[in-house]
Amino acid sequence: MDISRQQQWQAILDKTQQMGAMAEDQQWPELVEVEAERQKMIESFFATKVTDEEAGIIADGIRDIMNSDNSLAIMAAKLKSEAVGKLTGIANVKKAVKAYDNCR
Repeated sequence: MDISRQQQWQAILDKTQQMGAMAEDQQWPELVEVEAERQKMIESFFATKVTDEEAGIIADGIRDIMNSDNSLAIMAAKLKSEAVGKLTGIANVKKAVKAYDNCR
């Protein structure tokens, strides 16, 4: 793999690590922006065919990216579930207030 391709691939892997750190810090809006940048970088990288020499390194990186993305999806689902629970609690309070007001 030539230096330019190595740098491109490493930049993609670095973005992936950055996304993981952002998720840990709950920087979700910023993470979405970084993911969009990473996606463009991936599309650009794979616009050139992967050589046999690159295949092993790229395959390892793809596995790392997939594992990271899976972890991010799990974290996001957990946060979504927590948010839905909070919203449900708020809705229940509103119902209770409305029921109380109707009884007066």
